[in-house]
Amino acid sequence: MHFVKKKVKGKTYLSIGETHWVDGRAKTTILKYLGSAEKVYRIFLGLDKEETEYHRRYLFAAPLALHQIAEEIRLIETINRHTKKREQGFFVGEYLHLITLNRALYPRSKRGIRRWYERTILPFILRIPPEKLTSQAFWDHMEYLNEEEIERIEKELSSRIIKLYDLNTECLLYDITNFYTFIQEHEGNELPKKGKSKAKRFDLNQINLALLVTKEDGIPLMHQTYEGNRHDAKKFPDIISKLTDRFILFSKNVDKVTIVFDKGNNSKASMELLDGTPYYFVGSLKPYDYKHFMEITLEKFQLVPMEKGEEEKKKDDIYAYRTREEALGAERTVVVTYEQKLYNRNLKTFIKSIDKRKKEFEELESKIGLRRYRTKSAIEEKAEKIQAKALKGLFDVEVAEKEGNITLDYAVNKTVYNEKLKSFGKMILFTNNHDWSTTQIIRVYRGKAKIEDDFRRMKSPIMISLEPVFHWTDQKIRVHAFCCVLALMLLLLLKRKLQRADVKLSLERMVEELSDVQLSVIKFCDVDKRLCLLNDLNEEQKAMFGILDLMRYKKLVSMKLR
Repeated sequence: MHFVKKKVKGKTYLSIGETHWVDGRAKTTILKYLGSAEKVYRIFLGLDKEETEYHRRYLFAAPLALHQIAEEIRLIETINRHTKKREQGFFVGEYLHLITLNRALYPRSKRGIRRWYERTILPFILRIPPEKLTSQAFWDHMEYLNEEEIERIEKELSSRIIKLYDLNTECLLYDITNFYTFIQEHEGNELPKKGKSKAKRFDLNQINLALLVTKEDGIPLMHQTYEGNRHDAKKFPDIISKLTDRFILFSKNVDKVTIVFDKGNNSKASMELLDGTPYYFVGSLKPYDYKHFMEITLEKFQLVPMEKGEEEKKKDDIYAYRTREEALGAERTVVVTYEQKLYNRNLKTFIKSIDKRKKEFEELESKIGLRRYRTKSAIEEKAEKIQAKALKGLFDVEVAEKEGNITLDYAVNKTVYNEKLKSFGKMILFTNNHDWSTTQIIRVYRGKAKIEDDFRRMKSPIMISLEPVFHWTDQKIRVHAFCCVLALMLLLLLKRKLQRADVKLSLERMVEELSDVQLSVIKFCDVDKRLCLLNDLNEEQKAMFGILDLMRYKKLVSMKLR
């Protein structure tokens, strides 16, 4: 079915036609004359009330593409199998499925999901009437999941997607971030606590989220939500225990599994636990704890050779010094890297922070003698607060009082300054993959950028949007975080499926292109049937439609409207 255009005396007229092969030739049959192009345009805008009973547009491609991925991984079925609800009404999986799709595409509150659902094509595909999607219904069904059930669902889904999408688990990335919440601490809640907020919202409580993803695509395989005031290193032993439990799952199709993590997780106790597991690892060490590596002169560093295909990707030369020595309780392969561009960035940031502190000292000095700045103790207190913002020992500060006059002297400590310069541009990596090349160790650790991309998406206000968290109880917070992780999983599985079919778009561009495809349903006053029309598709949208076979949903909707 398509538009047929005809020009008469300079005016364009449109009809609906169908083209078929007849005796080896294409023959077009006119099904319905629509009128002039101007008239059809007015109908499309809903201005010509005499011709159309109604015209509705529905979000089409994006929700259906993700719904298809959810069907492939049997999301609804898996959630329902692990939750206990009597056969009355709709099940937990169906409600969480809708929460997940909404989080992935157009994050809204539980009250706002119904309005979004009505604007999509999903009511024609799913069997849930919109009036069932009240905020209370969502909360009631979220109540069926506890921490143990979330873990069981996640394990089953991870096992399935590894097999179904042929995910490479040789290297897995682990990291932690936090999400702020407006929830105040109250009795019975353990998760919302004040901590070191990455969003700089130190005035608000936060929750922590640990995430384990694949290196190739950043697809989440494991997560855990925990208290906002708990340090990363103190949580790592619990994560190691979960990793040990899932080793068989992750190692089914590979000889060995390597976990990549940063220096914030380091402790001797954690490394002792990790050494007792079958996992290999690549991590980083704190320069403060291994100052002797910072003393190594650049003459001892060697240029890291690039592997085939990396010549164009590499933005700066990397130099490295490699050795084997004891670190965190055992002998490790240690690689110290150096980059000139990183050195320049570090130095620029450092100088900027020094200038900022100097301005604060200058401002303090100008206020001496004014109200609240008239005593030596008051000036010392203010000066200590400024010092605390800088590197320890970086500023030498002296507050003196002579004959009633208070003076403030400050200067940068050259020894501390020069000591800090030694660490700029450098990173200390360590691993028990002793047979890996230096290039491989560096490349694997740098793959951590994938998980940082995931965190950025989860904090985006237009995609997933885990924060701010408005749920009141720990149980609801855990389910909310789980739905956000599932949303990320669906999006990245869809991206992987399209990329393997040679449609190479960023995640954001993929969602944008799919979201632009809408289905118009037009009901004419003088015709019983309704007309279903998609907007014009560009080449990328056509390619995605073909790969995902989304046109079958249009036919399904057309049949239901007859």
